[in-house]
Amino acid sequence: METMLGSCLIIGSLTVLVLRSFLWRLAKNILPTKDNLRKKGILLDETCSLCNSAPETALHLFMDCAFARQVFSSSVLSYHILENMDICNWLRSMLVCGDFLSAQILSSLIHKVWTARNMQLYQQKACSLLAVASVAEFNLRNPEANRFLFS
Repeated sequence: METMLGSCLIIGSLTVLVLRSFLWRLAKNILPTKDNLRKKGILLDETCSLCNSAPETALHLFMDCAFARQVFSSSVLSYHILENMDICNWLRSMLVCGDFLSAQILSSLIHKVWTARNMQLYQQKACSLLAVASVAEFNLRNPEANRFLFS
């Protein structure tokens, strides 16, 4: 999968490294989601910070969460997540779609959902789904800016 990530993300060196590392950690299920933190003995509220309707796992956060689904569907791609797919197969299908720009946008959208989750969880700052989608697309058009949400 690492080769696949490298061949699809051609958008500026820092952005590539950030997205590549992030997507690799997502594919390996080693992002510090609330579920993974609980497994390491860290006790905290397991509810998803973005939708407050289910336990926060990687699968929920990026594929089932209403906030993430709305971000993907409101993007320039109007992307809709397929049902009954695991994270690795979803990433694989997304990254080998043959359309490099779509793969870049989706990779950036996934990362910005994570950024929105962290802002909500650690800074108590809610991000609008349209802002998340537009910042992801801005970063792809302007990789030197490497703008994170509202920074």
